[in-house]
Amino acid sequence: MRLQILAISMAQSRILLWGLGRENRAYLQYLERTGWDGEVLLYDESSPSSDNGEPLPQFSFNILPVEDVGRALATVELLVRSPGVSPYKPEIQAFLKGRGRVTTSTSLALSALKLQGVRVVGVTGTNGKSSTSTMLGCIFEASDEKYLVAGNIGKPLINYVSNGEDLRDTLIIVELSSYQIFDLDVAPSYVIFLNLFVDHVEWHKTVQNYKKDKLSILYRPGIVSAIVHPDIYANHASSLDYISAFPIPTDSERKNQCLELDGTMIDLTGTQAAASGHMFTNAAAAATMAKILGLSTNTIEKGLRQFQGLAHRLQVIETADGVSFVDDSISTTPESVIAALKSFQDRRIHLILGGYDRGLDYTSMLDALSDFDIGSLILIGDVGTRLSKLLKGEYSSVAPTTIHRSTDLVGSLDDLDLQSGDVVLLSPGAASFDSYRDYIHRGEAFADEVKELLVAKDKHGKPTDTII
Repeated sequence: MRLQILAISMAQSRILLWGLGRENRAYLQYLERTGWDGEVLLYDESSPSSDNGEPLPQFSFNILPVEDVGRALATVELLVRSPGVSPYKPEIQAFLKGRGRVTTSTSLALSALKLQGVRVVGVTGTNGKSSTSTMLGCIFEASDEKYLVAGNIGKPLINYVSNGEDLRDTLIIVELSSYQIFDLDVAPSYVIFLNLFVDHVEWHKTVQNYKKDKLSILYRPGIVSAIVHPDIYANHASSLDYISAFPIPTDSERKNQCLELDGTMIDLTGTQAAASGHMFTNAAAAATMAKILGLSTNTIEKGLRQFQGLAHRLQVIETADGVSFVDDSISTTPESVIAALKSFQDRRIHLILGGYDRGLDYTSMLDALSDFDIGSLILIGDVGTRLSKLLKGEYSSVAPTTIHRSTDLVGSLDDLDLQSGDVVLLSPGAASFDSYRDYIHRGEAFADEVKELLVAKDKHGKPTDTII
């Protein structure tokens, strides 16, 4: 176990960074504040710029053209990749088979923080990471404990290394994707593992690799306690004494919007934490970890009541003439679509599906469509093309009467037959990269499209009762 990997990187005279996303930008800032005087080589598949108004780091680096990457890899021992850069790329695989070391700033930071005695909770799973991390943060907000939320829904973890702060009495909650888990040297002291579905096959190359890479966090050294979904516990982790299963809320608990924790009932009636089945499960996981970390039941209830949900996760962005427009753009898997549909079980749904095709299996989602009142489907992107063919073929029995095809969200709402009580739900079940920067950009495009639709209706004399 190489806990000194951060120090090792500082001892190098040359480092190669692959990708200049937010994490590697933060790593350059780390090098700058620690006074490292070596050479940084940078390769980025897109031209480095100050996108979204974010300036480039001041630390100097030499940008490599693609034809020089192979030669550059032969001159370095450390490659720090952006999480989105797959280590399964042939060049990186060859580097790993030689004398090279590949890592991320998240791995470097986690090793350094653990050496300093900082407690870190890692939250992972295919779905629900952001919500659960936020819920746990809300619970700690309701306590007297110091905490911060980092990672994919906060600042990169490397921001908290060598920054002059003493964090030994602060709990850090960090959301971790499989992209970051792949090459961790150590695990967080505490881990929440929510679920495991098929995702990111294009990055991991195979379903088997995805599952193996995701589950590897449970086998990294340094875990004090981990809680996992009961299915994961039964299939993968029952032999590990530091792992236990968190409870899945019972039908009675879901119906009454209460959660039993160590014999005490937590009343979550009317809260976002109990707004849907999958959100309630996230709340159960967050509450279980909070209890392990020593927080009281009253604090847990208070914190979960403060949880307001996340942007682009089942977010009602407009309500007009009795129609709700819901942004669930963060949905990138078939399972998350099913979970979103269950949130509107008793309403007619106009569902927007599709996006970048990563080869996911949508058969379970198509099978589930018959369980809901689907007024129409709007199919977008390459996934939309594939779903359209399936719905005209072997899944024609579950296809609604009205199916619209669109390349993206623009104009996708114009022809919908909307009635009071309906829900227009953007829950794409696919990545956004074919048409948008990310799921946030896609959600913003949906909000813009909704506003244009309502403005057009208003101009035609149809009153709206828009609520933002």
